[in-house]
Amino acid sequence: MEKEKFWSQYADSFDELIEYVIGTKDMDIVKNEITKLKNLGNVLELGCGSGIYTNILSKNCKSILATDLSKEMVEYAKSKFSSCENVKVEQGDATNLQYEEESFDTVYMANLLHVVPDYNAVMEQALKVLKKNGKIITLDFTMDGMRFIDKISLIYRFMKVWGKPAVKAKKSKFSVSEIEELFKDYNLKVENVKMLGNKNKAILGIGIKP
Repeated sequence: MEKEKFWSQYADSFDELIEYVIGTKDMDIVKNEITKLKNLGNVLELGCGSGIYTNILSKNCKSILATDLSKEMVEYAKSKFSSCENVKVEQGDATNLQYEEESFDTVYMANLLHVVPDYNAVMEQALKVLKKNGKIITLDFTMDGMRFIDKISLIYRFMKVWGKPAVKAKKSKFSVSEIEELFKDYNLKVENVKMLGNKNKAILGIGIKP
């Protein structure tokens, strides 16, 4: 699969590359916000990549099943968390989940909705495996709310590292209001949707399944 091959080539250097593209200060802001997510129960993480957020989430949940489409990303993350008893890593397709319905307390996805060809398919699958009163947590970097000069700088760093995206996303940029509307479209109760970051921006969304 084209998308899988694209991200697989960056598996062992992904952490450093994302830090370069987004910037250390803004990544620290995002990571700090993720540490505030508590009592997550049994978590399913979609698009875990190299496990940047898996490490943070594992400290605030009972267990976490971290999944990614890329075999290489999964192998890298497996080695990274081999000594973590509450972390399991496996390959999986976010648009075709093979788990029991209503089996997770939290579904977490970072930088996934704005890179997949069909984010609606991801949302539908996430809701299928999420328990009632469970949480969907989304994190998506966005150029919404950024200054023009910072947008140019971000695009330059992105293109320098990754070049043109391998797969055309259905929607490559979200705003706070669009994440809120997305949650409402799927009958999620909006707990919180907010913008994070200084020069570079990310949107953190938390929705509850009724």
